[in-house]
Amino acid sequence: FAKKINVLGFLNTKTNHLISKTTTAKVDTKVVIDFFNDFANQITKNTVVILDNASIHTSKLFKVEIAKWKELGLELLFLPPYSPELNKIEILWKHMKYHYHKLEAYLSFDKLLNHVKNLLDSYGTKYVINFNWLLIRNSCLNVGLDDICKLLIQLEDKNIEHREKEKIFELVDRNIKNVVK
Repeated sequence: FAKKINVLGFLNTKTNHLISKTTTAKVDTKVVIDFFNDFANQITKNTVVILDNASIHTSKLFKVEIAKWKELGLELLFLPPYSPELNKIEILWKHMKYHYHKLEAYLSFDKLLNHVKNLLDSYGTKYVINFNWLLIRNSCLNVGLDDICKLLIQLEDKNIEHREKEKIFELVDRNIKNVVK
């Protein structure tokens, strides 16, 4: 069997603070409950965790713990089934997997594990996702403003100089005014 890296995490999308744990062991309900217990014992104010309906989160063992976590100030909010696009930590995992990884990290399992740990440790400083920006971009796509959306997607390119970004903003503004007319 190939080795596998599993990552568990809690992400505050307002502050980009990430609490994470990596393991090469199988992640089952007990592992997730232990992670939630550690988190619930660390929080200092009422906290809401948004989570998907993975079988680990809906198991009998997991559900038994919910009342205890609520007493500690941890409220759980379940997303609708089959909606990973609403789960912001899934967006982070996707970015880590497809945007932040360096090819040389795959030279060995140890290099990959170290790379993943460095990515997780650097999230919020070196690596950040602007979730408001993603919401604007995706909303733009959903309402059919393709030309404006293409310009907005160009702004995500970190290699574009500031002057070029100003030109793109002007084009976006002009296009929005044309749509509103």
